[in-house]
Amino acid sequence: MQHTFLKIIWWVLASLMLSCGVKNEVKTTTAKPHEAYHLIDVELDKSYYVLKDIHATGKIKKIETLLQKKYFNGCILVAQEGVVLYKNAFGYANYSKREPLNINTDFQLASVSKQFTAVAIMMMKEQGKLDYEDNINKFYPNFPYKNITIRMLLTHRSGLSEYMWFCDHITDRKTPINNQDLIQLMIDKRPGINFSPDRRHDYSNTGYAILAAIVEKLTGMPFPAFMQSNVFEPLGMNNTFIFTFGSLNNKTNIATGHLSNWFPSGHDYLDGISGDKGVYSCVNDLFKWDQGLYSGKIVKLSTLEEAYTPANKEFKGKRNYGFGWRTNIQDDDSKVVFHAGLWHGFCPYFARRPCDKSTIIVLSNKRGWDASVVSKIFKILDE
Repeated sequence: MQHTFLKIIWWVLASLMLSCGVKNEVKTTTAKPHEAYHLIDVELDKSYYVLKDIHATGKIKKIETLLQKKYFNGCILVAQEGVVLYKNAFGYANYSKREPLNINTDFQLASVSKQFTAVAIMMMKEQGKLDYEDNINKFYPNFPYKNITIRMLLTHRSGLSEYMWFCDHITDRKTPINNQDLIQLMIDKRPGINFSPDRRHDYSNTGYAILAAIVEKLTGMPFPAFMQSNVFEPLGMNNTFIFTFGSLNNKTNIATGHLSNWFPSGHDYLDGISGDKGVYSCVNDLFKWDQGLYSGKIVKLSTLEEAYTPANKEFKGKRNYGFGWRTNIQDDDSKVVFHAGLWHGFCPYFARRPCDKSTIIVLSNKRGWDASVVSKIFKILDE
């Protein structure tokens, strides 16, 4: 009888072990695009293992379930109280070659790059090299549009038209141009403006390209080189750089941007302009950036606080824009600062909630993912 009982116990334990093994097995497939959303690299911060935080584990499972339901293609990192809860890579870096993403794959950040440009301007302000009320003409005396200040460029109130549109009409659309070329084109060709300075908010890539040009003028360095030596390297962002023609030649872990039909997107003559776009990075490096901003190592916390302050009085709702960050006041009066982007098939999203140091970094190289995922993850974090 005892022998039979022991056999039953052994059988139950073996079944449970087999069941757990099957449940935790990671299956991958490349049969169809929507079947490629598999777990490639997931890491839980060691401190959570030490704390044995079951509540955090529950949040992680909900986040992963949400992403799998959305058929997300890209990399994601979620942190709370400065600790990484979850990071993962789903799908393809290059669909046509069936190259899988990994957690260190670099993505073009598109307009998420604007926060880096804003911080570079804040650095210039702290060093006494400029004031937010300075006019562009202080740095470029022949600039044809008067009374446009640094602050107006930062907050999208300059009235300048989009360079991505007017350059198509005043260039051959083949010869690569950079930030200084853009300034000279505006001096020589004088494209029309949308409205008089400071009349209202109007999102402007031109403004941030000019801000990067001003940093070049003040430092005597190309903007990509300035950011590399003064921001990326000090924060240990070893996989982060700003695009220049030829900069991808020796890079092996770079995502390809895809349109909604998985058609790969290339580059064009405007890619040499940075400040409004152009930063390449991965989720690990962007978390270093996120934490570096709390440290005061790059700019003072008081300087950053002004950047998070809503700057456009005509905005009636809870959403607004500061310096390089959109702002959103939540129902509990906490503030989220965030930015999204779209360029050559890349669709990044970077959100920070300073009150509890929550961070959500989403890097996608395929157009069309559901951005409501971010707000849903914040709700999971608040449970």
